[in-house]
Amino acid sequence: MPTLNPATEPIDTAPHTLPSNHRLVVVTNREPYELVQENNHYRLNMTTGGLVTALEPVLNTDSSTTAVQGLWISWEGATPLQPEQRTALEEHKGELPYTVATVPLTKKEITYYYNGFANDLLWPLFHYFVSQCNFTESRNWPNYVSANQKFADAVMANAQPGDWTWVHDYQLLLVPQLIREASPQHRIGFFNHIPFPSYELFRTLPYRRELLRGMLGSDLIGFHTRDYANHFLKCVAKLLPNEATVDMATSQVRTDGRVITVGAFPISLDVATLQQQASQPAMQAQAEALRANYERLGVSFLGIGVDRLDYTKGIIERLEALEAFFIKYPEFKRRVQFVQIAAPSRAKVGTYQTLRDDVEQTVGRINGRLAEGTWTPIQFFCRNFTKDELLPYFMAADFAMVTPIRDGMNLVAKEYCAIQQENRGALILSELAGAADELPEAFVVNPYSQHRMEEAIYNVLTLPSDEKQSRMAACREQVESRDIHYWVNSYLAAFQQAVVARQAV
Repeated sequence: MPTLNPATEPIDTAPHTLPSNHRLVVVTNREPYELVQENNHYRLNMTTGGLVTALEPVLNTDSSTTAVQGLWISWEGATPLQPEQRTALEEHKGELPYTVATVPLTKKEITYYYNGFANDLLWPLFHYFVSQCNFTESRNWPNYVSANQKFADAVMANAQPGDWTWVHDYQLLLVPQLIREASPQHRIGFFNHIPFPSYELFRTLPYRRELLRGMLGSDLIGFHTRDYANHFLKCVAKLLPNEATVDMATSQVRTDGRVITVGAFPISLDVATLQQQASQPAMQAQAEALRANYERLGVSFLGIGVDRLDYTKGIIERLEALEAFFIKYPEFKRRVQFVQIAAPSRAKVGTYQTLRDDVEQTVGRINGRLAEGTWTPIQFFCRNFTKDELLPYFMAADFAMVTPIRDGMNLVAKEYCAIQQENRGALILSELAGAADELPEAFVVNPYSQHRMEEAIYNVLTLPSDEKQSRMAACREQVESRDIHYWVNSYLAAFQQAVVARQAV
């Protein structure tokens, strides 16, 4: 089988479904909905994010375009449900376009599986932040194992003949093999939504071989980029030399009498829906009003950064690069306004508790140093923005800075490009984000180089508009042609090929 790399190779982009009367079972840590109380009534809100957007059409049992019957398995959430909430949840589940099965986790498992092993060890290590890793908490691993077993048990409790099970992300690395042990002929796909580190980094993990074996329970293992896929293959070759044979040319692993296929499938956006939102007259009016407000203050250029409040996103490094830019090019003072939006996350993980203070102190120091009159260079929001609140900023901004220290993909970069239908904006993008592989026409920078970032800011403000438009047009066309539906189609097509390859052994 040839190497799978939909990032660069054309495939059939027609809507793809599984064989008739077969069901897709999606397994994620995060639930696809949330229970919201309004006055004395409860309702379900679909969770925002690319994964739900991508998979809902495929799982939709009411859709005339697919024969797939959908089941979504996820945890119940960090906050225990009260009896009346559980009753309301069960009542409203019927409103969802697919069946839902939930996995109840204990408070201990949430603490040590989710906050502990997943987010205090795997997350920082997979993002190359070894100094942030908690290697010493002995309760993390057994709770990671028990939680993964619960997810696998939920799959088997709901299993039907012909199911195709698609497991997602670093919280559930053991689930594929746990399912395989219970059901050797089960069709299992896995997708890792964050970077996969190099061997030299991955080898530092306790239980590293157990994690690889867990992933190798799959028929198909997907990553965002070819580099991540190759890192995984090399880790298997070096850490499991007596158990697995790796063929780098075909991106396949043979172990336990099976063949496992590994591929690159860069996730993307529901571009058509996003562009439709941005084209609404009310949304355009908001963007124009926002732009006019800044122009009345004397601002000629509006820049924006949008991130989760996470140390991997390079927020402080970005702000310090802006500070260096204003010092080097003081003629842009008052003329450039940068808006940084940071959505709080993982407040119960220790390293995140101080990050907000660090960012706010950095903003305060820079504004205090550079402010002139009523102008301050950085406007900082630390809260969640709805899509309707965020889009006007994307539409009004002359440039966006997406400069994570390490990122599996980063859909913010693609969102910004997708709505630049007049090719007006400019994207400054970290070369260490997965999106950089697909968007080379962006202003690609090393986020560790303050000099490169300050020069990129200067370039997007001074280069001829036709050059910037040409570069943005290329980025937008890439995002439009490889949208979220392309991602789902390419993965499901490869999933079926991988099952055939495994059954042929």
